[in-house]
Amino acid sequence: MLRFSTKYGERVQLANQFNVHYGGAEANVGVSLANFGYDVFIVSKIPENQLGKTAEKHLKSFGIHTDYLLKGGERLGTYYLETGVGERGSQVIYGCKHSSFSQLTNDEIKFDEIFQGADLFHVTGITIALSPTLQELTLLSLQKAKEHGVTIWKKWIR
Repeated sequence: MLRFSTKYGERVQLANQFNVHYGGAEANVGVSLANFGYDVFIVSKIPENQLGKTAEKHLKSFGIHTDYLLKGGERLGTYYLETGVGERGSQVIYGCKHSSFSQLTNDEIKFDEIFQGADLFHVTGITIALSPTLQELTLLSLQKAKEHGVTIWKKWIR
């Protein structure tokens, strides 16, 4: 995903500039684990355009393996972060509908290959919120991870 962030304390409706950062919950966890020396593989889908190529380059720069990073669709998922200040918390606006990732299907994923030798599988609640297809894919991925004895780490957003 591509994050657009306002300046500290600035509201989105008042912003005329945004800082950009490639990331997203799963990618951020992957970067952290890679920084601790773990082999990390990302399973996702990005568009075959400059934004997708730059997102892949960003992941690789942290040592994340992109063997299972699929290409297709037309747009990279985005989100907008309105940074909080004082007692006003940060706000997030998601722009993931119709993204390449939201169009990912079960038949594109090589579950047995991905989970062979894996220790940990991480997924977040935003994945299941994007589409009914991703709800099914997430459930199938959890089942496949369990079949392979892979520890599941999930974080559901409330």
